[in-house]
Amino acid sequence: MKLKKITPQTLLNLFDHHNIAIVNSLGNDIHINKTDLNTSNCFGKDFIDLPKSKLKKFNLVVVYCANYTCPASHTYAVNLINKCEDLTDKVLLYEGGINEWAMLSLTFKNTYSIYNSEKNRKLEKLEIEKQFLKMNHRNESTKNTKYPEIVLENQNLNLDLKFSKNSNSNEMEGKVCVVTGGTSGLGLEVAKKLLINGAKHVTCTFYNNTQRASKVKKELETKFGKDRIYILRADARTVEGNKLTFDLNLRKKKLKIDVGPIHCVDINAGIFGPANLHKKHIFNISEKDYHKTIDTNLTGYFLSMKYFTQQAIKNQVRNASIVCIKSIYGSTGSLFSNTAYQTSKHGVLGLVHQSAVELARPNDQFKLKYPIRVNAVSPTFTTTALTKPFLMKSKIERSISKSNPSSKLALKSDVAEAVIFLMSDKSTSITGIDLPVDCGVLAESIPNYEEVDKLNKSGIEELSCCGESV
Repeated sequence: MKLKKITPQTLLNLFDHHNIAIVNSLGNDIHINKTDLNTSNCFGKDFIDLPKSKLKKFNLVVVYCANYTCPASHTYAVNLINKCEDLTDKVLLYEGGINEWAMLSLTFKNTYSIYNSEKNRKLEKLEIEKQFLKMNHRNESTKNTKYPEIVLENQNLNLDLKFSKNSNSNEMEGKVCVVTGGTSGLGLEVAKKLLINGAKHVTCTFYNNTQRASKVKKELETKFGKDRIYILRADARTVEGNKLTFDLNLRKKKLKIDVGPIHCVDINAGIFGPANLHKKHIFNISEKDYHKTIDTNLTGYFLSMKYFTQQAIKNQVRNASIVCIKSIYGSTGSLFSNTAYQTSKHGVLGLVHQSAVELARPNDQFKLKYPIRVNAVSPTFTTTALTKPFLMKSKIERSISKSNPSSKLALKSDVAEAVIFLMSDKSTSITGIDLPVDCGVLAESIPNYEEVDKLNKSGIEELSCCGESV
């Protein structure tokens, strides 16, 4: 049986998805993982013993074993499909296995790791080296491969790297950045990528969840250093909160942040608003729910843009950039959404278009020496703290993902990469755009892909809506 393969870079993005299983076919204790651990979808060899009813609920199963020359994962995958035919075409092989992942963990320690479920912790360097050596039974066909060298504790080994050690660029090097709503979901993903890509300093704001913010603070400071990160409790809906976030003097005086003016901001803080069908439509939404959503999603965006641009103009910041997290719901309507959320996200696009024009060129009357770019990124559904409550329901998750032409949810990392691009100096000719990261949603007209596919499979050959006309 021929099975599809997956690269380690792609596999990195799958550890946050509850409907994807990542399976070690050799044992139950060792699991490949990310540096920022998420083990909820990691399984050992006993995964195959789950009841068929549970197995078929997984949208994807990635199986791995020792290394490229080990057949155990292929055999395991075939047996798994034989047990549960629903997994046919849903099983992928990660052929590099524990051996390659151990090598990557030693080379890119801020990205890859290995987890021991029995000890309930990540493996230390010496333990990873032992795993690398244990799983290093390569065959003759790999001996002529050229490997970049890294030094292990006990010996020098030639290792198979399929991408450069400098896979993370320094495109944000020297930049001082702010991410509002930066302690969860897309905001946290952007903050991490800013730091990985060389940002000098990142301020992440939050307001409500102090416990989560404390956890994120510890995680980011441990990984990137205390001098590069500040977790700030500031209400994005208020003038006071935004002044504290962006004003250079207030940051120095009250926060003791002395890293210079701010070059870019990802405006991300937001709420969904009422979800109950009896409380979310134009005829039944309460004024309180409406204003609460607008205050965060639109007024908050306006205030962040205002006080960021004020400091950028005052401090003559070169290549300043604003990126607003909008939504596909800021371009359309949907019975799934609510009146307040739709209105707020459509309003964000108005803010982006208007401010992009106002700030597009130097203007002596405005005392604007250097242009400020303003853009939006519009994700489709992805798994975040905002969407998790309803995406955890399998019927909703399947309906939303299948309604995309690509039949999947967007990856947080893809959304974050779009934000980084628009923040960076790689996009200096781009302003006033709305960049969808939407798996094809906004390109599609009705009926959608899944509906037409069902019609095709039903045997109907004539699917055009129009016949001949005279």
